[in-house]
Amino acid sequence: MALGHESFVLPPIHEFTYNVNMLPLDPADPLFNAVLETLSRSPGITVADLHKKLAQRKVRVTLQHVYRVVTKLEDAQVIIKRKRELSLNLLWLSYIELFAQGARERLLKSRDLSMIDELAVGDRAQLPAQSLHEVQTLWYHLLIHVNKLVPGSGMRDLHKYYSHAYWLLRPDADIDFYERIAKLIRCYWLIGNETFLDCEAQRLYNKVFAIATTDRPTFPKEGYLLNIFGEYVIECVLPQGVSEHFALLFESVKSEKDWKPELLESLFHLTGSFTVTVWRNPDRANELRGKIEHLMPRGMLGK
Repeated sequence: MALGHESFVLPPIHEFTYNVNMLPLDPADPLFNAVLETLSRSPGITVADLHKKLAQRKVRVTLQHVYRVVTKLEDAQVIIKRKRELSLNLLWLSYIELFAQGARERLLKSRDLSMIDELAVGDRAQLPAQSLHEVQTLWYHLLIHVNKLVPGSGMRDLHKYYSHAYWLLRPDADIDFYERIAKLIRCYWLIGNETFLDCEAQRLYNKVFAIATTDRPTFPKEGYLLNIFGEYVIECVLPQGVSEHFALLFESVKSEKDWKPELLESLFHLTGSFTVTVWRNPDRANELRGKIEHLMPRGMLGK
């Protein structure tokens, strides 16, 4: 997509791990994360209730093991129990809040995105990554940054096109996160295929934001990510080998019984030469917005 003028190249982001859609407190222990997330949403429940809620989230674990995890977290003062009712420890939450605030401030100072701020109309900045996992990390960071550059207040419009519902179907994708975002940003999300998995993502998220699938996109059907936010365009073309792996996975899953989320997750860590490009181009942004809206059902526009 040739938009234009000078190109600035920012340094690699391999060490950068901020990702608002994937926030495991302990990446090595998914059960630990699931317990904390469940208690954050349902404070005051019993261990038995916790076990049931974990099962609803398709976390397979015995009641006895949940008791062991709860005891371990009690000993570490992460959770507290009063009359059999469990809740997160406010002191621990305060510590996490202070840690996160300080770490975020230091991180933002160390990650120089001033070139994005200084882009003239028609210019672009390019940021490298080594996997789609890193691209997703960078993508959210960029959206947060660009949001500050978009003038005005109140609800903003974000238009998105992805060849497939890549990270909407990741095992740790959080619908609650998107629901919170939807209170601030009006999102129009177009997926460029109608495979079983792409349609499943549309079904899962259609009450959160405007999302549609199409089998005849005007954008690349494979390996393409695009966001338009204000006068900024963010895009990434996946390396051919990585794109082909994703295409094969999405085409091969025909029903729920064929679906193995761990296979999708493994593809996010395939390495290659990825480049995320940020353009500042109001005319091109309006043109791409129009193409996305043209392919979405009229009833979704303005949703």
